[in-house]
Amino acid sequence: MFEIIKDCSPYYITFTHVGLSDYIKLLQNIANNATFVSSNNKSVSILKEIYPTYHTEEFYASSDDLEKIINKNPCSELLHLDKSAAFLTTYPGVRGPIHQDVNGLNKTNVQFRINYPVFVKDDKCITSWYEDIDLLRHSRIPIIDVSMHNPTSILSTNISPNYAVLFNTSIFHDWDNSQSDNKRTIVGMRADNNHSDMTFFDARKILFGI
Repeated sequence: MFEIIKDCSPYYITFTHVGLSDYIKLLQNIANNATFVSSNNKSVSILKEIYPTYHTEEFYASSDDLEKIINKNPCSELLHLDKSAAFLTTYPGVRGPIHQDVNGLNKTNVQFRINYPVFVKDDKCITSWYEDIDLLRHSRIPIIDVSMHNPTSILSTNISPNYAVLFNTSIFHDWDNSQSDNKRTIVGMRADNNHSDMTFFDARKILFGI
C-alpha cells in the first residue's frame, strides 16, 4: 500500500500510497472552505515576541471534516494518529525558527508527523534539519537562539506537491519560505497521546517494513 519515493532517514521519507491524489484533493477542498486565523497558541505568541516578522496561519478541521480526514487516511489506524489535523500556512518572505515539535498537552517531544501537501506552488520553501550538538537553546521555548550563532544544516529538502512525508520532528529543524512569493499550506498529523512514545523508526517499520 505504501511506496517509498525517497528515504532520507533519520530525517524524512517521502512516500505515496493508494488514493493519495484523491486524498490531497479532499484536503484542498476542506482548506478552500475554511477560515484560517493567525496562529496564537502559547508557543507562537512567544515566537512573535522573539521574531516580530514571524507569521503563520492555521486551521483546525471541524468534526465532520476531521472524520473524513482521519477515516480516509490509510496511516491513521496503523500509526494511531491523533484525531486532530492542523492545517498550517507559511507566508512568503518568512523563515521559521530552528525548533523541535512539542506536544503542548504533555510537554513531550513529538516524535514524528505525517505531513501532506495541500497548496504547494513552488519548490522554494526549504525544510532543514540540524545536528543537536552544542546548540544554544532559548530559555522560554525549545528553539535555537540564532542570535548567538547560526548552525549549519545537515540536510535540506522542499515539500513536493505530489507526495506525503514521514517527518522526524524530534530532530531540530526549520522551514524557510523567505525566497518564495507564495504561501504554502500543509497538514500534519502526529501519534495520539497514548502512543506519543512511537518514534520515527517505529513508524517507518510499520509503514514500510524497514
